[in-house]
Amino acid sequence: MAASAANVNMFPQSASPDSLDEAVQAQVAAAKAAFAAAFADPDAAFDRHILDLGARKASLLANGRALTPNIAVLGNGSAASLQKYRAAFKQNLIEIAALNARPGANVAYGITAFTHMPKEEFKARYLGGKKASASGTSRAAAVKAAGYTCVKATAWKATALAKAKLVGSVDWRKASPPAVGRVRDQGECGSCVTFANVAALEAAYSLANKIDASTVDLSEQDEMDCTSGDACEGADGYEYIDNAICNKIAFERSRPYTAQDNDRCSTNLARTKPGVVGYAFVPGNINDFRRALAHNVMAIGIDAGDSDNFMN
Repeated sequence: MAASAANVNMFPQSASPDSLDEAVQAQVAAAKAAFAAAFADPDAAFDRHILDLGARKASLLANGRALTPNIAVLGNGSAASLQKYRAAFKQNLIEIAALNARPGANVAYGITAFTHMPKEEFKARYLGGKKASASGTSRAAAVKAAGYTCVKATAWKATALAKAKLVGSVDWRKASPPAVGRVRDQGECGSCVTFANVAALEAAYSLANKIDASTVDLSEQDEMDCTSGDACEGADGYEYIDNAICNKIAFERSRPYTAQDNDRCSTNLARTKPGVVGYAFVPGNINDFRRALAHNVMAIGIDAGDSDNFMN
């Protein structure tokens, strides 16, 4: 999905995006080293993992919130239950170690809040989401029916981008100012669509206002609260952009993320225009992706149903 940001020009050709900064390489190495230390004593690592989840459970209950699936599956922590999850934890550690040992991979895998879950259980509770609705003119009709009459949802072929010249390479991290913010953690809530869309909004806001994206922190929670349905169960991928364009969006400091969707939209928050006036859906071919990416940072969706790597 390519967002149309106000006052944004084509970004000039930059250095290759394949090279990682030394700081990032150091972070990857440190994360792999931390995992290796845990892998050396998996039973102790599991015990620490369960203690961490226990603290998280106590916090949720103290605040009157429902237990997340990765905690709820542990039940009352019986010996039989812990034996099952200890075995799954150890097996997942073996597979994480294999991922980290791949040559040339500039990414680190490690222990997360889901590492105790067997793969099929994780997939059943967290993966799947909702199928996106159609793009183009049918999408324009859909946003109008939903009450988002201010949204400019344009068919890709009708945009100037569809006919734009291809550029060699673009790295928005190295724009001036940078248009890509920091990596976020959605926690145990299946709100990946919300985070992807808000990241695209932050990039557009950064470009429209000519400020470093790392200083822009828009509220995923505000978008979750102010749209219908449970964002932790997935979404069609458009309603958050629609809502932000028409109703603006709060900053994270005003509505911090809770990893839970209560659908109670606050009327007392100061909200800002996201720097977006509309969007188009990019066909699944590499040249159109390159054209869209040269214009703005993109939010993309992938099918995670057959991948176990999202646990780690």
